Formats: sequence, structure tokens, C-alpha cells
Amino acid sequence: MYKIVIPIICAFLIFRSLVRFIKRERGYTLLKLLLRLVVWGGLGAITIYPEITFVFSNVLGLQDNLNAVILLGFIVVFVVLFKLLNVIEAQEQTVTKLIREIALKDAKKK
Repeated sequence: MYKIVIPIICAFLIFRSLVRFIKRERGYTLLKLLLRLVVWGGLGAITIYPEITFVFSNVLGLQDNLNAVILLGFIVVFVVLFKLLNVIEAQEQTVTKLIREIALKDAKKK
């Protein structure tokens, strides 16, 4: 059952990502599209062809294919975490800049 449901969900999410990118929705970059294609495409591919995990384990030099999947999962989580930290940092810089501009405007009025 999961070999049918999960690929359908993955295909829907990939389609939705492509539509959002084509419509050029605000904040939807090529990097986000590629990340979602890799994540959802990879999940769908592993669901349909579980033998792919053996290729990952051989390339990474791991004994067990489950270890390779877990390692790749951790790598993806850390990449997303660092991306989120960069976004937060950019937001903080934007807020700081806006506060400075407002303070300068208020100082000129007085």
C-alpha cells in the first residue's frame, strides 16, 4: 500500500513545487525548488526502488544500507538547519536596518 500512496504524495508535492516556481511566487527560489525535487523525488524513488539504498551504502562505505539512509537523513537535516539559520540571520539584519532607519527619521523630526 505504501508503495502506491507515498509516490503519489511525492508526485503531488513535486507538482505543487513546480507550479509555485513557474508562477514565481514570492520567496520561492530555484534553490527551494531543487531542494524539494531532491527530497520528494528521492523519497519517491526509495519507496519504489528500495535497492537504491544499497548503492548509497556502497558509495559511503557503510556496511548496512539502513545506516546509509540514516546518515543521508542527518545530512539533509543539517543542511536545512543551516539554511534556516541563514534565513534567520538575514531577517535579523533586515529588522536592524529598519529600526535604524526609523530611529534616524524620528531623530530628524525632533
